[in-house]
Amino acid sequence: MAKDTAMMNDRKEIFGWAMYDWANSAFSTTIGTVFLGPYVASLARTAAEAAGTDTVSFFGNSRCA
Repeated sequence: MAKDTAMMNDRKEIFGWAMYDWANSAFSTTIGTVFLGPYVASLARTAAEAAGTDTVSFFGNSRCA
């Protein structure tokens, strides 16, 4: 009876996981930059307008909305 053994350090598998990691990192960075940044800025603008001011305080620092 033959035993199925997994190859250690299979170059194709390592390359596949490296490409997956690279693509996943690029995807999350792009989503965070393109979508999350403007969304948070719009939240800050809405909070400033609701407070009747042009600035919003983040962690004690005042920022223009």
